[in-house]
Amino acid sequence: MMGMTISEVAFTYKLDNIAPWGKNEDIQQSFLNVKKEMEGDQKDVRKKALVLTNKGWSVDL
Repeated sequence: MMGMTISEVAFTYKLDNIAPWGKNEDIQQSFLNVKKEMEGDQKDVRKKALVLTNKGWSVDL
Protein backbone atom coordinates (compact mmCIF):
# COMPACT_ATOMS: atom_id res chain seq x y z
CA MET A 1 0.00 0.00 0.00
CA MET A 2 1.64 3.21 -1.19
CA GLY A 3 5.14 1.72 -0.68
CA MET A 4 4.58 0.90 2.99
CA THR A 5 5.03 -2.46 4.67
CA ILE A 6 1.82 -3.34 6.48
CA SER A 7 0.92 -6.40 8.52
CA GLU A 8 -2.31 -7.36 10.25
CA VAL A 9 -2.11 -9.14 13.59
CA ALA A 10 -4.85 -11.04 15.40
CA PHE A 11 -4.65 -11.45 19.16
CA THR A 12 -6.48 -12.17 22.40
CA TYR A 13 -5.51 -10.96 25.84
CA LYS A 14 -6.31 -11.30 29.52
CA LEU A 15 -5.97 -8.61 32.18
CA ASP A 16 -3.79 -9.67 35.10
CA ASN A 17 -2.62 -8.03 38.34
CA ILE A 18 -5.50 -5.54 38.30
CA ALA A 19 -5.04 -2.60 40.66
CA PRO A 20 -7.49 -2.53 43.58
CA TRP A 21 -9.13 0.67 42.32
CA GLY A 22 -10.01 -1.14 39.06
CA LYS A 23 -12.07 -3.64 41.05
CA ASN A 24 -13.98 -0.86 42.83
CA GLU A 25 -17.71 -1.06 42.02
CA ASP A 26 -17.99 2.75 41.67
CA ILE A 27 -15.24 2.76 39.05
CA GLN A 28 -16.86 -0.12 37.20
CA GLN A 29 -20.21 1.67 37.17
CA SER A 30 -18.62 4.88 35.88
CA PHE A 31 -16.50 3.15 33.25
CA LEU A 32 -18.54 0.23 31.96
CA ASN A 33 -15.78 -1.03 29.70
CA VAL A 34 -13.51 -1.67 32.74
CA LYS A 35 -15.79 -4.39 34.08
CA LYS A 36 -16.36 -5.83 30.60
CA GLU A 37 -12.62 -6.03 29.93
CA MET A 38 -11.94 -7.66 33.31
CA GLU A 39 -14.62 -10.29 32.72
CA GLY A 40 -13.57 -11.02 29.13
CA ASP A 41 -13.49 -14.66 28.10
CA GLN A 42 -10.31 -14.23 26.01
CA LYS A 43 -12.19 -15.60 23.00
CA ASP A 44 -12.77 -12.17 21.49
CA VAL A 45 -10.11 -12.01 18.78
CA ARG A 46 -8.98 -8.50 17.99
CA LYS A 47 -7.17 -7.35 14.88
CA LYS A 48 -4.86 -4.41 14.31
CA ALA A 49 -2.92 -3.20 11.30
CA LEU A 50 0.76 -2.47 11.89
CA VAL A 51 2.85 -0.21 9.67
CA LEU A 52 6.62 -0.54 9.47
CA THR A 53 8.21 2.89 9.90
CA ASN A 54 11.84 3.97 10.10
CA LYS A 55 11.40 3.81 13.90
CA GLY A 56 9.93 0.29 13.93
CA TRP A 57 6.38 -1.06 13.85
CA SER A 58 3.57 1.37 14.62
CA VAL A 59 -0.12 0.90 15.33
CA ASP A 60 -2.81 3.58 15.35
CA LEU A 61 -4.84 3.21 18.53
